Amino acid sequence: MIDEHRKFIRFNCLISGKARLQDRSIKNAKVKNFSRRGLLLAFPDSNGSIRGGVEVRLYIPGKILPVYISGKIMWKQNVKNHSEIGVEIEQADRNSKSEIMDYVYSGWRRRKQNEKNEPIKLERDH
Repeated sequence: MIDEHRKFIRFNCLISGKARLQDRSIKNAKVKNFSRRGLLLAFPDSNGSIRGGVEVRLYIPGKILPVYISGKIMWKQNVKNHSEIGVEIEQADRNSKSEIMDYVYSGWRRRKQNEKNEPIKLERDH
């Protein structure tokens, strides 16, 4: 088990967007989880080193305009056919963060409510 040293809870989500890396390449990306200070960003496998900063444009379902965030890449890992990077948010206006947090929190709340309402499944001995 890995010790978690996070100050803020991370909410699982799936938000599509575009990421511009330090080398100026632009990749389709998905945010897999989000907190007040960071996010997990996944994109098609990337050859080469990924470091420095990243600018992210997110498309929140139900919103007309995208939300912009920039941050520092803290780590990178390759997972099967994609790369994941941990990003510490350095720049995002208060409204952008609020829109994202509202979206991911409402999704989390719905999932928790659905878990509560599921019938208890009892296993039978055969």
